[in-house]
This record gives sequence, structure tokens and C-alpha cells, in this order.
Amino acid sequence: MSALEPAIGFAVASGHKLRAESAGPRRALADKPVKSKKAGSNPRRGLVTDGQPSTKPPPSAGRRFARLVWDCCVILVIALVISSLIRNFAFEQFRVPTGSMEQTLYGERDEDGRPRTGDRILVSKLGSFHRGDIIVFEDNLGWLAQSPEPSSWLLRSLGFVGLIPDSSKGYLVKRLIGLPGDHVTCCNAAGQIEINGQPLDEPYLHVDENGVLAAPSAQEFDLVVPADHVFVLGDNRPNSADSRYHLCVGTQRTPELAFPHVNDIVGPVVAIAWPLNRATLFHTPASFADVPPQSSAGPPEAVVSVYPVC
Repeated sequence: MSALEPAIGFAVASGHKLRAESAGPRRALADKPVKSKKAGSNPRRGLVTDGQPSTKPPPSAGRRFARLVWDCCVILVIALVISSLIRNFAFEQFRVPTGSMEQTLYGERDEDGRPRTGDRILVSKLGSFHRGDIIVFEDNLGWLAQSPEPSSWLLRSLGFVGLIPDSSKGYLVKRLIGLPGDHVTCCNAAGQIEINGQPLDEPYLHVDENGVLAAPSAQEFDLVVPADHVFVLGDNRPNSADSRYHLCVGTQRTPELAFPHVNDIVGPVVAIAWPLNRATLFHTPASFADVPPQSSAGPPEAVVSVYPVC
């Protein structure tokens, strides 16, 4: 039964008479001459009223191919614009090459140097960062052992539009421990790091093959983070060249190299995006919520009372 049939049945059942127009008007219509349309007067493109096909030739194969290429280029440009906007204002993806943040993040080689699938992390540019966050920052202090290798024009182009991180720059990933003005010390009688007098519980630290949690630091330090800078540490403390490591270069004290600038921070890591079996969302550890605020915005230069052994 079609969609119109129930409506007709309803009209009959309710006593309404379904009828056509009276015979008079129908005869008048029948007697009225009908003008035929001339061939070619149909406005529909490519058709005529005499039943003959249009003489206009169809588009050539070359024109169809050019149209296809044009449509693909438009779609590609739109995709690149959207990707660039997301990279610059929302999220950016990075790969983790080393093991300094294990076992929170895995690098592209295991502890024995064998290759493996490293984590791909997603960094948010939409909000602020806090103590305890994992952050990605640009290396403007020379922490990386060597400058990034020159990349091909293709990689530079993909980095420019945001499909991959800019390969002309070096980036690092660490955990943010101290904000500007924070007094950070290690270690108290329990072997813990303290921030503004509050001991830190750090369950995210590296666990060795015997199930032993790594010490917060094998090196003692006592410092106040300078204004507009941060103090960062890796979760794999025995194998992380972080702020502690760069307080000294050889036998020389170099506090100016130990604190990344806040303007170099890309943002906090919010998730592991790949591989899927390690997909994880990150939040600020609860132990940092008990840290009291700093007493000032920080001195113009770092104040280091106790250095690691240089």
C-alpha cells in the first residue's frame, strides 16, 4: 500500500465522496487547443522537446581530469588550513625519542637500546600549565646533545603547515616541578623533594626490574626558581638530563642553563595518542595540590644555595 492509500480509505469510510470535477469544465478543457512547444525550448540543459539528444559535445577526458585535480587541490588546501589552525591554537602531536620519562612515557628504544614503537603524545595549547604537569618545551638552552639534522623540503613544508612538529627546532618533554618563585629542595629526611616546604609523593617515578621505585634524586640541591622560568625533572630520575643536570657543566656552575623559560613551553601533555594499547589521559598528580603558593614571583636570577656535585 502506498503512502497515499490510507488517506483515500479514510475519506471513503467517513462518508466523503471522492469525485472528479464536473463534466462541464472537463469538456471545456478538452475543447481548448493545446499549443505544442518548439524543439529546443525546454530550459533543462542538454535536452530538447523533440526527443533528440543535444548536439553539444560532452566534456573531454582532459577537462574531466583537470576538474578532478582542481577539486582535490581545493580539498587538500582546506585540510591543510584546518590542520594548521588546530596545530597553532589547539593541539600538537610529538613523538617521544628517549627514555627520560619512563615509565610514564616510552621512547623509541628500550633500556637495552633495542628499537620499539615510541609514544606519540598530544599537547594542549588551550589552557595553562601547573606544577606536576608533563610539559613539552622548545630547547633554547642547548640541552640536546646535537642540533636537529637538516630536514628535507617535504618535512619542512609539513612542519610549517602543522601536519608534523617543526623539524628545524628541538623539543623536550619533562615533568614541571617548580614554578617561578618556588623554593625547591632535595632531599628531606625521608628522601623526598620539597616544594615550599611541602614534601612530594611521586608514585610516577621509574620502577626497576626488581620493583624498586627510583629515588627522587641522587643529587642534593636547594634553589629558588627565577622569575619567568620553571624547574623540570624527568620521571626516570637516574637517566634524565634535566634541570639538576644542567646546574653544572663539567666543573662549572651554570644555573642560567638549568631553567627553561615559560615562553618556551608549548603546553601540557594531555594524552598518549599512539600506540593504542598505551592510550592514556593525563591529569595533574594529586600530591601537587597540597603545595603552598610561592612567596614571590621569583628573583631575576636563580638563587642556588646547594649545588649538585660538579
